[in-house]
Amino acid sequence: MDVFSLEKENCKIRFVSSLPISDYYEKNKEFLEFFDAKLIRENDESLPTLYYMDDPSESVYYQDGDIFVNYPKEKITPSNILYIGYQLLEREFGKKGLCTCHSSCVEKDGVATLFIGEAGAGKTSAAINLCINNDYSFISNDCSLIGLEDDKLKVFGGTKFIRLRYDSVEQNMPYLTHLFKNGDTGWTNKLLVMAHDIGMEERYEPVEVKNVIFLHIDNRKDSLQVSPGDNWRNNFLLYQNLSSHIRGHAATAVDYLGHHIGFIPSFDDKETYDKRMRVIDTINGLENYYTVSGNLYDTIDFVNGINHKDKQKVLRRDNNG
Repeated sequence: MDVFSLEKENCKIRFVSSLPISDYYEKNKEFLEFFDAKLIRENDESLPTLYYMDDPSESVYYQDGDIFVNYPKEKITPSNILYIGYQLLEREFGKKGLCTCHSSCVEKDGVATLFIGEAGAGKTSAAINLCINNDYSFISNDCSLIGLEDDKLKVFGGTKFIRLRYDSVEQNMPYLTHLFKNGDTGWTNKLLVMAHDIGMEERYEPVEVKNVIFLHIDNRKDSLQVSPGDNWRNNFLLYQNLSSHIRGHAATAVDYLGHHIGFIPSFDDKETYDKRMRVIDTINGLENYYTVSGNLYDTIDFVNGINHKDKQKVLRRDNNG
């Protein structure tokens, strides 16, 4: 049996598996949603545990805080098993008031800027341009781990891999088009790279988040539209964003074809909910919390402006067209 634990921010879970998955984790952790969790060779039976057995019964169930996956090894991958176990880690995050946030995040001079937005909003394009062309460090793309420490909003890490779409690269990052080979162009074709592979400095230590931007890049716009971030739509989307993993809405347990294989209940409760709402209230109370819509380069100027205490100058320029 393969027995090991994963730990991140003092949150730990255990795996007990008849399929060897710890080696797979060590080789592929950069591309998994575990935020650099440390693998520990231990067998602490008190930890929340995912049990996997190569079993033709094809059953998944939750019992006494643990997850049991009985499934034939021919129809499931180490990545599938690890991803199901991630839900246990998310539960442990939630107990400490930490949340997985679909976002991109960058840092400069000890200040983190968190970009939130729907798919295709330009979060990745903004983060890459700030890092490559404006000397920011890269904290996360796609998923960030955020929460409160000493009543301050902080980011504690996140996924460092980036899925590049050719259309977005051609429009917003033409200096990266050389990465795509013949036939790789188009909206549906993606290229998976690590941030350091394209010249971005990666940041792993916790950083205070002082800037949160609900983003929509639209290069057809000649001027930037900036408004306060605290509004009905953003609050609704923010609640969905920070609740999707802990409530089990982000994904179900799936096999190698993506077919659902079993039900896992929500791990939410009143205490976890209250801690998550404190994170949202803290975001709403930030001085630099904005909804920003406009072309990429005006957006970059705006972010640089608020980081250099030049926000009013940026806002005056935008309001004057």
